Amino acid sequence: MVAELLGYPQVNVVTHMEVGEGTVTAHREIEAAEEIIEASLPAVIMAQKGMNEPRYASLKGIMAAKKITIETKSVSELGLSDTDVFNQRVTVVSLELPPEKSGGRKIDGADPAVAAKEILKYIREEAKAL
Repeated sequence: MVAELLGYPQVNVVTHMEVGEGTVTAHREIEAAEEIIEASLPAVIMAQKGMNEPRYASLKGIMAAKKITIETKSVSELGLSDTDVFNQRVTVVSLELPPEKSGGRKIDGADPAVAAKEILKYIREEAKAL
C-alpha cells in the first residue's frame, strides 16, 4: 500500500539484492526456483528474514557514540514551512472504540467430564455452532 500511495515500484520477499545506477536487482525465492526482478529507484523493498547478517557495534564504537552530540533543527532551518510538515496524505474520517464484548459464561464444577458436557450443550443449543 505504501508503494502504491507513493507511486513507486515494489518487490516483496527479497532474499538478495544489488543496487546499481538508478535500478535495483532483487532476487526472491518462489516455489522451486529463484525469480530475479529489476526495478527503477526509488522503490519499496520488503526483505525476507535472513537477507543480511546484522553488524554488531564494537565496544570502541559504543564509547565513541556516547560522546557525539545530537544536533536539533527546527522546521524553518530545514527550509520547510509548517504547512509542508502538516500536509497529510491521510484524512481521518472517524475514530471510535470497538463495541464492548458481552461477558463470558463460567461453567462451575470440579469434574472435567461434567464441564465438557456443559460446554458441548452450550455450543449446540445456545451458540448453535455445531
